[in-house]
Amino acid sequence: MVMVKYRERRSVRYIELSQHPSLGVLAAQADLVHRPNTATFMLRTGNIFGSLYFLFRRLAVGQPVFYVTREAVFYFSSYGVQTCQGPVGRGPQTSKALQESWVLIDVNRGPFAPSSVYRQARCVVWTSSHHEDRRIGFHKTFGAEPWYMKPWSSKEIAALACPLKQGELLEIDRGTVLQKIKTGGPVARALFGGGFTNTNTTIRNDLKSSFHCRDSSFADQAFFMRPLVRVNPESGQLSLQRTDYQAEFLSSFIAAETIDLAVRNFDTSKVHLADPLGAGSTHGVAATLFEGLIHRAFKHGGELPSGFGGGKVAQYCRLLGRADQFVCLPTPTQKRPLYLQPPQCPSFAPVDAILVTQSVLGFMQSSPPEPHSGAFARMLAIMLKLTGVLGYIKQVLYCLVGTDVERVQSRVKGTRRMLVKLQKLNIDQLCDELGLPIAIEVASKGLLRKFKVVGYTFHPEYGLEEFE
Repeated sequence: MVMVKYRERRSVRYIELSQHPSLGVLAAQADLVHRPNTATFMLRTGNIFGSLYFLFRRLAVGQPVFYVTREAVFYFSSYGVQTCQGPVGRGPQTSKALQESWVLIDVNRGPFAPSSVYRQARCVVWTSSHHEDRRIGFHKTFGAEPWYMKPWSSKEIAALACPLKQGELLEIDRGTVLQKIKTGGPVARALFGGGFTNTNTTIRNDLKSSFHCRDSSFADQAFFMRPLVRVNPESGQLSLQRTDYQAEFLSSFIAAETIDLAVRNFDTSKVHLADPLGAGSTHGVAATLFEGLIHRAFKHGGELPSGFGGGKVAQYCRLLGRADQFVCLPTPTQKRPLYLQPPQCPSFAPVDAILVTQSVLGFMQSSPPEPHSGAFARMLAIMLKLTGVLGYIKQVLYCLVGTDVERVQSRVKGTRRMLVKLQKLNIDQLCDELGLPIAIEVASKGLLRKFKVVGYTFHPEYGLEEFE
């Protein structure tokens, strides 16, 4: 007889998923379970544990699973685990096994095409980063629809990395994890996988190598995509719309590196900017990049456009808070022109940058979505809040900026029509459009009559150029 001495069992912190519905994990699990004979292309950020999570969940309920990697296929059943090097066969036994199984494909980098034999399976799930050609090919072969997965939340990361005892148990250094998040973002396998050595240098090199590619590899290196959150107008409840997404930079470090690349390779960057600037799902990413380009140009002595009287920016301030309640840091002096940098939050959505001269206030936005009165309501709220800073303002310019002249021209025309409509409304109609109490103050001061919508193109060397 061999005696085995077991180590004392130590407690492990975990998240009870049923108590945190906002994470959306159980909802995704339930939706997939009730979708037999269906294929789903689950888009993820970088390398995550999504496919392994589904594997463990399926095995826990006794579901046979084919787990597909680039090197091999693993078949989990009540008889144990079988391994196949290379593609699976097409015999009657394989067909019968597939009809009762899920297929989980865990392949991210490089070309890969799943065998059409998997179409016999109950459900096929491929967790992959955003490769457009791969998604289209998978849809053609399997009829799959895309689902966007949520990145790890701070609660999930903290559950593994924060407690000292837990960190000792899993051999995770909290300081290392926090540094990885700061540089590379919340990518699970990069944080906890052990085999990844992302550093500032490796991330910078990966961005450089993918920046000049016309495929989606740059987006995979720079952005993470989360499913949209919708609000039910009747109940007020939140729900995930997994078939659509919103993109953000993985980290502030990656955003800064991307801005450096865009300045040095602006003609190439327009390839990455043109579509994102016009799409609601990626507008946040493009706005961050564009605002960074403009801010850097002005900070290095770039001339203001003629509509602002020319000259160079004399002072920079950051706005902290919401559009109706914020502070300027540092406190603005009497020096002009003044550049105000808004925070990236929903209440400042219509504004990527603010320019203030002695008599002109400029709200700048990189190719907004379709014009809406809400954008003017937000700008008016900011304008009223800035009253003590601005002094007398003769004109307000709503500047729509982009790289595609035709696209910006179209948005300028639509926004001008919206402005003319608002300028013709009486006080009661303004209350319906803009809400109280802002409508009364706007009407009493005639603020809307000061607005003018203009279009600009931008280049790091030539700055902002107005066009009609």
